[in-house]
Formats: sequence, C-alpha cells, structure tokens
Amino acid sequence: MKLFAVILASLAFVMPVNAQSLEQIIGKRVIIGFPGSQISDASVQKAGAALSKGHIGGVILLGHNVKSPDQVKNLTSYFRQNSPHFTPFISIDQEGGVVQRLSKKRGFTDYPSAHWLSNNREATSARNVYENMAQFVRSYGFNVNFGPVLDLAIETRNQVIYKNRRSYGKDPSRVVQFSDAFIGAHHKYGVATSLKHFPGHGSSIGDTHKGFVDITKSWKSIELAPYDLLINLGYQDMVMIGHLYHSAFSDGQGIPTSLSAKTIRQKLRQELGFQGVVITDDMDMGAITNKWSRQHSIIRALQAGNDIILISNSGPYDPNLPANIIHWVKQAINEGQLSMQDLQNSYARIEALRARIR
Repeated sequence: MKLFAVILASLAFVMPVNAQSLEQIIGKRVIIGFPGSQISDASVQKAGAALSKGHIGGVILLGHNVKSPDQVKNLTSYFRQNSPHFTPFISIDQEGGVVQRLSKKRGFTDYPSAHWLSNNREATSARNVYENMAQFVRSYGFNVNFGPVLDLAIETRNQVIYKNRRSYGKDPSRVVQFSDAFIGAHHKYGVATSLKHFPGHGSSIGDTHKGFVDITKSWKSIELAPYDLLINLGYQDMVMIGHLYHSAFSDGQGIPTSLSAKTIRQKLRQELGFQGVVITDDMDMGAITNKWSRQHSIIRALQAGNDIILISNSGPYDPNLPANIIHWVKQAINEGQLSMQDLQNSYARIEALRARIR
C-alpha cells in the first residue's frame, strides 16, 4: 500500500487533474468487448459500470453485439452516458466487404471491400466512399474504426487478408493512397483510425485467430513500406500489432510480435518513428490464448510497449475482467515488471488521441 501511495503522489505531478486514481489510469489502457447486445443485458451493464468508474477506456462492438440500427444507437448512447467525465473509445471494425459489423443483412448499408475499390476506383473517388462510411459510422455513435488494412496482397493462399479481399493490393504506394483517403475521411468526422496488422499479415498462410502463425520465411521488408510512408506523412492515430511470429522481430522463440519489444519499441518506435498509440489485436485470439493465460499475455503486451490492450472478452467471458486487469497491472508495477514512466507515456499518448475524437 505504501508503494501505491508513492506512485499516486508522483503521478500528481505528471498526470492531468482528471486522472483521479491509478485504477483509472490503468483502465484507460483497455478497450473491452462483451457478449450482450441490449442495455438490459448483464454484460452490457458491467461494461457501462466499468466505464463510469474509468476502469476501462472504451468498448468494441463485434458482430454478436449488432442486431439492428436502433439497437446499436441505443447501445452506443448508453456507453457515452456512462462516461460523463471523458470521451470513451467506442470502436468497431468497419472496413467494407467481408469485414463490416454494420452490414446490410442487419439493416445497415454495405460498403465495398478494399480490393474492389482499388480495382474499380481511384483514391480520389474512394475518398467520397469513405467520407460516406465515416459519417455513417459516426452517426451510430462510433469514434474509432479499426482500419485501414495496410497488409499487402502478396500470398494468394492467405486466408485472412487475400481471400477476404481486405487488401488494396501489392503496391505500397497504392495502398497508401487509398489508406490516406480512408484516414482523412474518418478524421473529417472525428473518428480515429488504426493501421493494421503490423508488421504485415499479407504474406502469411496461417490465421492468427486460430493459432500460431510464423512469417519468418514468407515476410518481406516491403510490407513495412506503407507504415513508413504514412508515418512520414504525419499519421499519429493508432497502429495495431498482429499476433505474428517473426524470428527477427521476436523477444524469444515463439513470442509473437504483439508481445515483443523488438517489434514495438525497436522497429515501430525507433526505426519508423511512430509516436502515436500502439494497440494490440484482440488478445482473445488463438495465437495468444492457445499458449498463455490472460494475465501473462496482458502484462507481456504492456512490457513490449503496447499502449492499449484490445480484448474481446470472448474466450471465455469474464464479467470481472476490467478489475482483474487493474489488479494484474498493479501487481506487475509493485513487482517492478512494469515501469511508471511507460505508464505515464502511454497515458499521454492515449489522452492526446482521445482529445481528437468526438
């Protein structure tokens, strides 16, 4: 207890006054999912309560949370009402094509895939499509859209990117043109974006949703080019780290990029110069859960340099996950596994991004 008193006293000199407790500072580093879809559902109530305490920084809606337009508006409004002291990250994957949670079959509007746009439009006209999408996403209460996909369409056997038509193509410059259109359109409506999946999922054959994926032999350095170009253009929202294994970017045998400081601190931060927010891919994916416990993987992800832990809370659902994460992080700080300087730096980056959304 004495250690935490010292920590809180030190935070008073570096954290904004609205950061009322260490629990809230830790909680702002978590975006969490839940199984329910109605405000009356227990899991929705739990997420709302965690937001109201500042014990999470936001939520993500997945397919099982989306039933109809009115239901989604009610849900996102509920979460905003439960976080009166800060703007929560209300996030979704609305890429277009296969990956769009707000789909026509649920009463929304379908948008074309990255592949279709790149093959049928130029970036200037794609900007109009994405402005419509961004306005649409924002109208349902979302202020974070996890896109664009920067993965290059390198491997035709790729199940995650190529076969789902999620890539703008093989040419990094074309990928950047369309990604820039996506980003600019969303920024116009106060919606943050996230480049994904660093350091590149396009050359892989396996699926990180299901298990371990080794890209050591298939990965090509050109897969970093879209990130390098966009960062040099001033991109500062978020970069999502994939759960991919590459021996050159790993902190150890079998350790994925999402848990490796070599990937995040060295490659992305030092070499590419990214100064924005780094976020994990869903920590409940098979590449993580097949090998590590939630506690171990979350602490390791923070040690590696991730600012935000994204976790769908779907494998299995834990109603007390926000409180558990706060407890685990406090324990890691107490044991010297996590540094206060990292906590402060991440908090500053997250709050800078939060200030740019609506």
